[in-house]
Amino acid sequence: MSERKAIPLLRSAVTTLLEHKIIFFPFCVIAFLQLLILEILYFAPRYPLNTFFGPLIRRIWSENYLHYPFNLTLLPKFFQDVQTPVYIFVSSFLIAMAIAIIVSINNDKKVEMSKIAKESWGAYVHVVIASIIIFFAVIAMGKVFGLVFNRALLISAQGGIKFWIKQVILLGAPTINFLISIFVATVFAYVLPIIVIDKKKIHSALLLNFKTLWGSFWFTFLVVLIPSLLYFPILLLRSTTSLGDAMPDLRVLFLVLSIVVMVCIDAIIYCALTTHYLLGKENS
Repeated sequence: MSERKAIPLLRSAVTTLLEHKIIFFPFCVIAFLQLLILEILYFAPRYPLNTFFGPLIRRIWSENYLHYPFNLTLLPKFFQDVQTPVYIFVSSFLIAMAIAIIVSINNDKKVEMSKIAKESWGAYVHVVIASIIIFFAVIAMGKVFGLVFNRALLISAQGGIKFWIKQVILLGAPTINFLISIFVATVFAYVLPIIVIDKKKIHSALLLNFKTLWGSFWFTFLVVLIPSLLYFPILLLRSTTSLGDAMPDLRVLFLVLSIVVMVCIDAIIYCALTTHYLLGKENS
């Protein structure tokens, strides 16, 4: 039942995005910022950026990581570390703007970017707090899985159920981490739409989010999961260490593809979730 409801909603979200391309604007800004950061980090070992990054890289890692191909092995980690503050303080605000645009379109109102930016800025503190909570929830779940992963490493069985449990945990680690992020995104799915649409503060938004999620968890899970599957092939390729070692330049390509694909995924998900929440309010 949930799947039959989720797919039409996602199809409607894609149609809405294609008919109202203005919704993509905040997500395109996110992609532009991420690509700019990636470009800066890519050229970090070269002059003139190496005057700042060079001593840092030498001290934490070594001189080797300032030269090809070791610099490319460091690039994904650098990029991921920078992504955290960008997501919390910038991307979350732009996503809030995208939600406000969807609301304006749903209400047949003219999309005024300055007005939308001003209204979204009014909710900025609560949007940032929500993003921090989501980020630490992902970290906490990842730490729990890390304990399970380390325990699996200690299993010495060469056959039987314990051996297969170990194999599933070790070989399936990228997939499990992927599902953890999907689960956390589902648990907090409606927080940002509630903050933007209902002008709720963070504590009220969290309570209303869980109330909205009650009885519709699997539906929401599918709404988040199905578009996110577009990222899965990239995830598998990025987790293939031998491929990255043989062709280091592919790491840069994977990062660029990740940015583009994730922007599309986020646009579909937030358009679907916002539409679903608005329909729920109308029906109630």
